[in-house]
Amino acid sequence: MSIHNMNRTRRDRGGIFVLSLAVLAGLIAIFASVAATQRTVLRSELNRLEAIKAKTAAYAAVQHALAVLAKQASNGTTTAGTTNQANSTTATTLQDDWAQLGDTGATAYSLNGSSYRLQIIDATSLVNINFATLEQLQRIGLTDEQIDSLLDFREAGTAPRPLGGKDEYYNNLSNPYNAKLATVDVIDELLNIKGFTAKTIYEPQTSTVNTATVTASGQDQPTLYDLSTAYGYSPVTNSQGTAKLNVNAAGATAQALQGRGIDVQSATQIAASKAWTSLGQICARFGNNPTTLRNILDNLTVGGGNRVQGRLNLNTVTENVLNTLPQLTPDVVQGILSRQAQGFTTLSDILQVPGLNTAGSLLNTADLFTVVSQSFVVRAVGTVGNHTFALEATIDVQNGTPKIIRITDAPFSNMIKRWGWPADSTSTTSMTGN
Repeated sequence: MSIHNMNRTRRDRGGIFVLSLAVLAGLIAIFASVAATQRTVLRSELNRLEAIKAKTAAYAAVQHALAVLAKQASNGTTTAGTTNQANSTTATTLQDDWAQLGDTGATAYSLNGSSYRLQIIDATSLVNINFATLEQLQRIGLTDEQIDSLLDFREAGTAPRPLGGKDEYYNNLSNPYNAKLATVDVIDELLNIKGFTAKTIYEPQTSTVNTATVTASGQDQPTLYDLSTAYGYSPVTNSQGTAKLNVNAAGATAQALQGRGIDVQSATQIAASKAWTSLGQICARFGNNPTTLRNILDNLTVGGGNRVQGRLNLNTVTENVLNTLPQLTPDVVQGILSRQAQGFTTLSDILQVPGLNTAGSLLNTADLFTVVSQSFVVRAVGTVGNHTFALEATIDVQNGTPKIIRITDAPFSNMIKRWGWPADSTSTTSMTGN
């Protein structure tokens, strides 16, 4: 073979080798790219799985709360019989198991590689935005426009208030709709009402007209989200679980009233009128007899139905919420709070609070309160790895059974801070095998 051919062969072999190296490098690059893509896909799927497990853990917290509330309801006295008889007759207090559960979010409950934290709040410890009065709405910090608009939105009729709005206003929006003319289902529904923004709901109020709900200087006012709810029922029963007697009903005879502990003279006069507008009205007129006054509070009502919304639980209501009531002086507010540790077992225990211990003082206050709740809010956060999922569940207890009314995703990413929980749990309880 000539030298020329030998050199050519060497060049060909060298070119093939270089080409092979290039092909091999390309394959390695492809494999590396595929591996990186697979790692990304795997990481993405893992993140998605952890997010799902975190949500599942939060829902497990709701089930935990349901179990505790069910036990609480079963421990209370229950009444069978007519539909006018409600279930829970034991006072709802902050000493109950539901109130202690989760230690205000400080306890983490571990469950198969995930964990959750939770807190249960009595819905009747909050201002029911659907039944709040004009004066309460002012003290919460709403503007005149927001108040007029809220009242227009939740009440029937077609004529708007001066600063409010009915269908004519909402129909002229870029995305038109009608005023609801009914109660809102969740607090976020306020965003559908003229004048309301997310800032109105979730930031401290600055436009309080009357006494601020937080009286200490330098402290932020609570947000509307902190103070209020759109759902909260209490039963219309006495401490024995018997339905209270509606004084405006045909069955409220003098004899029936005497059977509820009302003296003869008062029973006769109460039975003669079927136009009583409030329990406080009856207290103020017939409450000079202390025994009769207690029985009026514990055994009578002025409306039908076995449940009522808008009452505040004397045992669980907070100072901020009490300060939204213009009928209460600061001394009365402190008197209610100081008795919560002992507990109000019946509505008439309110007579033990200085400033609310006379018939006249109950004229505008007797209809504000209850001592039993049938509605609760469960706050829950599920955690897996770096993923968390927060939610709020509204629970209603009827016939001794707690039921989920609705579950909503929490509006902010860091609800642990928003709810005032410790940043990290201080104790852990294993739920494996429970």
